[in-house]
Amino acid sequence: MNLTAGVDLGGTKIVSALFDENWQPVLSQRVATPADSYDSLLAALTAQIRWIQDHATVPVVGLGVPGIVDRDTLALHAANLRASGQRLGVDLAMASSVDIRLINDSKALALSEACLGAGAPYRSVLGISIGTGIAAGMVVRESLLSDPAGMAGEIGHMSIPAATIQNQKLPVLSCACGKSGCYETFLCGPGFTRLGECLYGVEQSVESWSQQYRDNDRQATTLMAHWYTLLAAMLAEMMLCYDPDCIVFGGGVTAMPDFILNTENALQKAERLTRHMPALHTAGGHEFSAARGAALAAVRYRPPREPK
Repeated sequence: MNLTAGVDLGGTKIVSALFDENWQPVLSQRVATPADSYDSLLAALTAQIRWIQDHATVPVVGLGVPGIVDRDTLALHAANLRASGQRLGVDLAMASSVDIRLINDSKALALSEACLGAGAPYRSVLGISIGTGIAAGMVVRESLLSDPAGMAGEIGHMSIPAATIQNQKLPVLSCACGKSGCYETFLCGPGFTRLGECLYGVEQSVESWSQQYRDNDRQATTLMAHWYTLLAAMLAEMMLCYDPDCIVFGGGVTAMPDFILNTENALQKAERLTRHMPALHTAGGHEFSAARGAALAAVRYRPPREPK
């Protein structure tokens, strides 16, 4: 059996998987992402590559990473990872003696879903990952849109419009990227917790708020309405930029109850410039989607050139 390998590096977890000829996961492993140091992160990823090598002989491993990979220096720039400024792919290849090919994790999600998942029936697919951070990738006719500097899709670091901040009665918060007022400050997983603190002075997780929402708690229902209003504002901007046939969502936050229904309702209220609404889906590859996309990209695309 010919297998391909992909690893999805997230802010809270690392998912590694081997896929068969039909791109179905046959073996997988999930571990927590070390948050204390770059050395710990590199060691954890090296252990994942060795786990892959113990179970299969693969010439290349695709690694989905949050943030931007500098195509000149191969350094990674990520707001939510202890690896910013480090040549993660190069260091990992040296530590494991395997060809490692990096791709932004949200672009990996988009490629996976456009070619093999929920977006397969559509011509143009915008993949959006909402987890520890937020980012996106755009695929047209099963090909990722080219971005020379690798910066496209960092939508979590676009600024929330002042009118939206004022209408929601929210503060302008500093973001881990160094800016202030980014969508990510309220829309990612930790951002959802911050939103609850700002509105109600309550610090609790997305999972806790989701359970209260299921129990018809009034505060949770109102909090969800605020969050979806912010999400819809960001999506409306994406529609103006890309006008996709389909939007596919991945990441832990999208496990919230009624996610697609609430997103659709909020977007219909926010987007009044056109009657066209993209199809909305959650990732068909579930938690393996980004790892699958990284594996697909590894065998499909050439790696960036080595820096001089």
